[in-house]
Amino acid sequence: MSNLNVRILPKLWTGPTSTTAIGAVVEHSPFHESSKVQGLTNQSLNTHSEERSMEIVYQNGQHLEMRWKSPRHEDLLIGILSTDGTQLQVASRYAQALFIIKGNAMTGSGVSRGSGGTFEDWSDHFSVWTADFTAVEAG
Repeated sequence: MSNLNVRILPKLWTGPTSTTAIGAVVEHSPFHESSKVQGLTNQSLNTHSEERSMEIVYQNGQHLEMRWKSPRHEDLLIGILSTDGTQLQVASRYAQALFIIKGNAMTGSGVSRGSGGTFEDWSDHFSVWTADFTAVEAG
């Protein structure tokens, strides 16, 4: 199938995110060891909400490269857009998510695992999250 008719997405999306986690999964978390928060153990339930953004760096038809940004960190994502332009599946080295796109709104949820590089980190730190983005810049 040709990529010629696939929607070109706006470049910048921003909005609120909400996370429920066990442990401090990644550098985006305000509870991550890089944030110097005391008292969080691997089995501690924690939640947080904050503004995030997703910038589309490159789009070739259905295929995308993106940057996921929080106040503390930035990550590379890859994605594939459905041919009708209504769903975006994304993945990173430690997370995956599915977004539904309606006009200039993108809503989705995903899962993340610990990104510290050890099996213990991956096993002991995990989260689920939602994002409700609005397009800021046209494609």
